[in-house]
Amino acid sequence: MIEYQIQIRLHPEPSGGWSVSLPQLPGVASQGDTREKATANISEAFKAAAESYLESDGEIPWVSLEEIPWRDDADHDLFIVVEVEPPEIPSSPSRFGGLIMRTAPHATFERVSFAQRR
Repeated sequence: MIEYQIQIRLHPEPSGGWSVSLPQLPGVASQGDTREKATANISEAFKAAAESYLESDGEIPWVSLEEIPWRDDADHDLFIVVEVEPPEIPSSPSRFGGLIMRTAPHATFERVSFAQRR
């Protein structure tokens, strides 16, 4: 398992409940009747998105924290930890088109071609 500490942004809805988004990963959002349910739902949404990105691209297309504008209601910005199952690395590199994947110390994946390894 890989643990990611991610920033979430909770928004109270006028009709009740909470919507929640990931400022560092646009397009990943969820909702819930309570803050706790919204947080659990965004955790599952991130896990699904991260597994998909890691399996298809080998990395998550993060937006830098410096690019995310500060908000006055920052008390609704939280950091949570989400565990993600990394994709299986094939036993035969040829199945991966000559590329292998390795885990970097900061828990992301990096593609390395065989030519770069020589």
